[in-house]
Amino acid sequence: MGYWNHRVIYKKDKNTGFESFEIHEVYYSKKGKIQSWTESSVAPFGETKRVLKKELKYFRKALKKPILTEKVKGKKTKLVELN
Repeated sequence: MGYWNHRVIYKKDKNTGFESFEIHEVYYSKKGKIQSWTESSVAPFGETKRVLKKELKYFRKALKKPILTEKVKGKKTKLVELN
């Protein structure tokens, strides 16, 4: 894999209609194509205040990028930009 970053993923529960925006780790190929992402959202974490502050900076950067959502096609699920 090439790299990863934090991204906001929009989710809507099909049964309840509950909507949420969550931050996930998204993994890309060397060419920048999304390969995978964490199943569950992630929380900021740091062993020191300085590390936590840096982690929060990455979360804020995720808010500046386009929001993604999961799209199911056949048996495959992929991430696409939310319209």
